Amino acid sequence: MTREEQRYKAAEKYTEQWYKELDASVDEFPTDAKITIYEFTKGAEWADSHPNWHKVSEELPPPISVAVDFSDNVIVTDGVLLCQGYYNYICKSWEAEGDIDSDEVTHWMYLPDLPQKTD
Repeated sequence: MTREEQRYKAAEKYTEQWYKELDASVDEFPTDAKITIYEFTKGAEWADSHPNWHKVSEELPPPISVAVDFSDNVIVTDGVLLCQGYYNYICKSWEAEGDIDSDEVTHWMYLPDLPQKTD
């Protein structure tokens, strides 16, 4: 299976959880589900093109400062979903601002620089 096919399959799986009540194939999903699949696939393509991921089992983002017990915001993933989050050093857990459970975070990366506006 190619990486493109893997991304699409993961997008289908993610979308199906929201449409379990439909007894339909992906081709019969409503338009908003097809948009979700498209957006998920584009997000996965972006993640694949930014290989700066750190395994949480090997490295955590550093605390903001000695006096602050959590990290800067970073991008986190459970291998399927992406969202913004941070590591809380007091609780020794991730705080993810999306559909990822804190105990399922597998990798993190720094937020990329914003594109520079050109005239």
